[in-house]
Formats: sequence, C-alpha cells, structure tokens
Amino acid sequence: MCRFRLAAAQAGVLEACFAEIGAQLSAKGLILKKGTLLDATLVAATHAPPSREAGLGKGHPREPGADWGKKNGKAHFGYKLHVGVDEGSGLIRTAIVTSARVQDVEIAPGLVSGDEAAVYADRGYESKTHRAALLAQGIKDRIMHRRHKHIAVLPAWQQRRNTLIARRRAPVEAVFSAMKRLYGKARTRCRSLAANTADLIAFATVYNLRRATIIAAG
Repeated sequence: MCRFRLAAAQAGVLEACFAEIGAQLSAKGLILKKGTLLDATLVAATHAPPSREAGLGKGHPREPGADWGKKNGKAHFGYKLHVGVDEGSGLIRTAIVTSARVQDVEIAPGLVSGDEAAVYADRGYESKTHRAALLAQGIKDRIMHRRHKHIAVLPAWQQRRNTLIARRRAPVEAVFSAMKRLYGKARTRCRSLAANTADLIAFATVYNLRRATIIAAG
C-alpha cells in the first residue's frame, strides 16, 4: 500500500484529485469563500523518535522526511499537515504537508486561495510580509497579534481582536479532530514525506466528500 501511495504521490495523482473535487464543490456553490481558516497540526512519525543519546535534534535514518518541531513547549518528531479551511462550510480548500520543523508562517502564502474575503489565523502566522500580501490581494487581514520585544503586553484592542478571531477560526479544529479520531491519522503510516503527503491529501479529499454530503443533506 505504501508503494502505491508513493507511486501516486510521485505522479501527482492525489493532489490532482483533491484539486478536482475542490473545483466541483466550488462549482456547486458549497464553498462559500467568506473566509479561510489557517491552521496546522502535528502528525507523529512512523518510527519512534530518536533517543537523546543519538544527539539533540537527530533524525531517523529510515525516515529522513520526518523532523523535530515544538508545540506548547513540547518537542514532537514527525510531520505537519497545514490546511486552509473554508469558513462556514468547513471544507478543506488547501492542504500542504511538511516536516514538523517547518514554521506555520512559512507555509501561509500557499494556503491562501486568493478569492476569499478574509483570512483568519493565530499568532503563528503573523508577519509583516504576510499581512502586506493579503492587503495587496484585497483580502481582509484577520491574523492574531502577538507580543514581542517592543510590546510586552498587547493593547486592550488587540487582545479583544485576538479573542474575536479565535472564535471565528475555532471550527478548523474539527478537521484535525476527525483526522486523528475518526480516520486514525495521528501517526503516519509510511516512511517518506512523499508517501505520507499522498496519504494525508487522500484524507483531505475523502473528508471533503463526506463533508459535502452532510452539507447537501442539511
């Protein structure tokens, strides 16, 4: 099965399938384009993390695509699934898989479709470059503010803005919950980044098809 996924990934079949399903859902008016919710989740590697004796930040020789990343101060070894989810419908519009080391803000431009009215994201996506790019595209910037060396405490209006944005972007967590709880994707199944990308893109496609039937039935 992993060999099939790898062959499909190398041919770009699953990405093409995901894009085609997305185009059909958009044509049917199921994608609302009111906003895009950006987020990412860590996915554990197939192999166990290298031991501390192997050295700080050491990778696994049999899984070179996996790497170390941090969340809430805790180190994780594996990959990241980055998504852009349509506000209102909950459909996944964009999906990118990287090693866990890649920062969310690096992937942000690839998650923006360009036709949405706004982009909602947490502090991990904040950068002057990203905000300027959204402005240039006529997309409303709904990225949360974060403290830095020049601002130890956020002004009250930024704190309030962050709270409102957090509420709007909260539905994106439903995608990750379904992915890990219902589809068993808390850990990858293959040894390469390409094969695991194919597997997670396949999940996104199936998720959208199931989500679309729920929307249509409602």
